[in-house]
Amino acid sequence: MAIELEKILTVSAEAYAASVGKDLSMYELRGVHVVEAVDSNGINLFAAQVPDGAEAVVDYRARISGSGVNLYSASGTALVPLTAEQVTARREEQMQTLTETMESLRRRLGGDLDIESLAKGLGGDFDDNSGFPPFN
Repeated sequence: MAIELEKILTVSAEAYAASVGKDLSMYELRGVHVVEAVDSNGINLFAAQVPDGAEAVVDYRARISGSGVNLYSASGTALVPLTAEQVTARREEQMQTLTETMESLRRRLGGDLDIESLAKGLGGDFDDNSGFPPFN
């Protein structure tokens, strides 16, 4: 089994991340979907489809229907923790996008936009990435 059954949850991704003190951006989200004919619940089939390394599955929904042969259909979102390097790379990409957007605004406004002041006014700092959650 790829994941323990008690890690398959119906809570939202945001609620799970908050409950473990992490930011959702520290995970790769992967959809997990199963549709199978079963003679019992089928949750073990679902658990076997969860990607290796997943910390939990959230937003789990399942349905069993049919007569004679039961059709089990389930879906959820696997949360796979990113490595420190992946989090750093993601943050650098976000900072680059923000910088490019602000440069575009500066050009459109004729150069009257002070990017650093605007960033600090929004609670961020271009030098220390304080606009991003810490990596745990």
